[in-house]
Amino acid sequence: IQFDNNGLSSGSPTISITRGESSGGTPITVSPVPSHDFIEVTFQSAANIAQLTLFNTKGQIALKRTVDSESCSKNVRLDINRLVAGVYLLQIQTEEASIIRKIVVN
Repeated sequence: IQFDNNGLSSGSPTISITRGESSGGTPITVSPVPSHDFIEVTFQSAANIAQLTLFNTKGQIALKRTVDSESCSKNVRLDINRLVAGVYLLQIQTEEASIIRKIVVN
């Protein structure tokens, strides 16, 4: 909240960022971290459609994959052996939620 010279207040909507499972009801795990060959994204329940996007620290897309319930049930394996060692952010977007996980490639 901000106050102006007249004592009036104004504010903006509050957002919350949490670490761990999303509130969207689709618990997702990513392992192993760190890794150098592959990472596996595991959905606790089969997702209808998921968009997986891996960003480098410059915000550039290093890898992008769309999967649906026919191509995977609960596990998606991403080949990362061609990526340069470093820290990446994996955005996992489903119809229910969008979450981000930190990935370390060694």
